[in-house]
Amino acid sequence: MNSAAEWRYLPRRRIELLIALSRLIFASFSLVAVSLDPSQPARYQQLAYGLMAGYVIYSLIIGLVVWQDSFRLAKLAVITHICDLVIFTAFMFFTEGARSPFFAYIIFCVLCATLRWHWRGALYTFILALSAYFALGLYGDQILHHSDFNLGTFIVRGSYLTIVTLLLIHISAQQLRIRKEFAALARWPRPELSDLGDILQKLLSQASAISGAPRLLTFWEEPEEPWVHKAFYSREAGLQMSRESPDAFGELVPEQWRDENFLCYDVNRPGTVVLLEPENTLHHLRANCPISRELQSRYGVRSFLSMHLKTKRLNGRLFLLDKPAITSDDLVMGNMIAARIAEALNEYCLMAELRSAAINGERIHLARDLHDGLLQSLAAIGMKIQSASRVIESDSRLARRELADIGKLLLSEQRDLRCLIQELKPMGGRNDHPSLQHRLEDLAGLIRRIWGLRVEIDMGGIEFPTASMVEREVYFLVREALVNGARHAAASSLKVCLEAKDRHICITVADNGNGFPLLAGEYDLASLKATQAGPGSIVARVGALGGSLTINSSQSGACLRIRLELRGPGGGNGDSPSA
Repeated sequence: MNSAAEWRYLPRRRIELLIALSRLIFASFSLVAVSLDPSQPARYQQLAYGLMAGYVIYSLIIGLVVWQDSFRLAKLAVITHICDLVIFTAFMFFTEGARSPFFAYIIFCVLCATLRWHWRGALYTFILALSAYFALGLYGDQILHHSDFNLGTFIVRGSYLTIVTLLLIHISAQQLRIRKEFAALARWPRPELSDLGDILQKLLSQASAISGAPRLLTFWEEPEEPWVHKAFYSREAGLQMSRESPDAFGELVPEQWRDENFLCYDVNRPGTVVLLEPENTLHHLRANCPISRELQSRYGVRSFLSMHLKTKRLNGRLFLLDKPAITSDDLVMGNMIAARIAEALNEYCLMAELRSAAINGERIHLARDLHDGLLQSLAAIGMKIQSASRVIESDSRLARRELADIGKLLLSEQRDLRCLIQELKPMGGRNDHPSLQHRLEDLAGLIRRIWGLRVEIDMGGIEFPTASMVEREVYFLVREALVNGARHAAASSLKVCLEAKDRHICITVADNGNGFPLLAGEYDLASLKATQAGPGSIVARVGALGGSLTINSSQSGACLRIRLELRGPGGGNGDSPSA
């Protein structure tokens, strides 16, 4: 990293460069001022001029060293700070002692220490500088017996140095506190969204550590829920969660402050002062009851910050209780904390909604698969049993053949159920499913035996990854279409054709029956949904897959054309088939 880059990105380098530049400017202007006013300094003029000129050269050298970074900055800062203290004391000694115009150098030294080492540096430098200042004053008054020594001016200068140091210490301490709070916000935990108790425990404990409030209380409600969620956290007892009726605490805050953030110093005092933050401004108001009486009595509330929690999925309020030395600055930090908590709760609600939607979707999917598979097969088995029962006494050979067909149908359905169960297991279960071509050929054979129809299957050379989502959906679509043609269309032949085109799979199922009832002509998916006519299970399945469906229906037969999009590896539908 070159010097320019270091100057830009390293805070310590910027501080040292600022101090070096300020030292050089301070020394140069002091030398010019002394040159223009020969009456100052009154004592040791030549020596003082020499020291001042030497200090200018020294300041220039230090500035170049800092710019080039020839030494480690930490060691250089300590060395130059000690040198500055010694040189400033020498300037005052060789000029007018405690009355020297170079007293401002002492203030400069305290400022530099604050920039480098914050409030500790300011305090230690103040002790050394004040000791040197009093020593110079006592030396001038008691030993040199300066006739122009003024005790009042001496005390005022000492108090000036003390006040400036106290202000710098306060500012530095505030800066460190704010930096610490922002660092804690940057380390805000990202809890797992599976357990609400774990989320709130981590969030509220972190909020307590950042804000300094020993107790936190939050309420929120979700749309269409008949209760209010409550979470109370204290450093001693941990987290307590419950559900409350909406009127358990009445109005948490007055109606006019429902969407505002505010703080209260002492809620027990009549006409207490409330600091309100509407639209980034601060208003002092007096209120007799800034929060719910029930809330105040149950939790022993005295001082608090009340922050509004608002997202698309929840509405609530966060209370930070008993924070010591509460100020208006805490409203800013409290607003950030409330935003983080609201965001985390909103993510949890969203994940809960998605989880519920996924479960409902899987239930619908399973119901559709059972309808298109097992129920259709059970209907066919029932028909075969009726046929076998009619011929069992007159034609035992035909009856045995019917029973054999029933056994084959049961075995086929058992295999399909096993495949469905394997898909429902975590990670998809074992990968021992038969191929789509094998399953369709078995299906065609069963339809031939049960209904006595001619069935043709043309795969077009397509090969699907075994147990892929595409294979599964194609099988159930073809099965439902074939069974509909066999049971309801009075067809004598059925033909299935599968093609892969432009990363889509096209399924065509045609029969020579009498078409769909209530349908005559060509219909697409949208018109089928609008009229609620045709094969409802196929329409729902194609719509869920985002595919297209066209049905041509007439008295001479029906033709279904289904087009589904194929997704590559990692997609929701599995790998693309190859022709």
